[in-house]
Amino acid sequence: MEPTFQTTFIPKRPMAPISNKTAPSGWVTFLGLIATLVFIASVVAYGILFLYRQQLSGNIVNTNASLTRQSETFDSNIVVELDDVNRRLQSAETLLENHTIITPLFKSLEEITLKTVRFTNFTLQMPTGERASTLVKMSGVAQGYDVIALQSDTFSRNRFFKDPLFSNLVPDQKGNVSFELSFLVDPSFVLYKTYAGQ
Repeated sequence: MEPTFQTTFIPKRPMAPISNKTAPSGWVTFLGLIATLVFIASVVAYGILFLYRQQLSGNIVNTNASLTRQSETFDSNIVVELDDVNRRLQSAETLLENHTIITPLFKSLEEITLKTVRFTNFTLQMPTGERASTLVKMSGVAQGYDVIALQSDTFSRNRFFKDPLFSNLVPDQKGNVSFELSFLVDPSFVLYKTYAGQ
């Protein structure tokens, strides 16, 4: 007998499911939901930013056009003149900020000098730096060493006079003592703006 060959590929038995796939678990579904929400949120954010950028670009164009129209209405000579006035005002402000006067120094010396002390020479060296102290050198005569000690005490109590130094003490036959005095003056004390604010 001749062997029979099956000429059809259609199975004669019903097909059974081969895969072992199970339905997705709740965790995978939750992650998929979060990923979808993040994707949608990023698309919405991109859209909002794109629209905001378009609006800003439009505002910039409108502002530039407005500035161009405004600049055409200004007279260039007035602009140059106003710029010159502005520079002068700034220079005047700088000069007033750094202007020094010695009136407060003399007033303070008048207040703290004892009646038995007489100054005979006064030298003032103004600083060249912006925040440097003014140097004052004086010479004078006092009625004794105890008066000089008392005068030194009054100078050291003045907060604007720094490092007062009495030197070259020389007595004469009448009991008077000649001396030299040097001290620094706080820069803020001789500024005009400090004196004007009082």
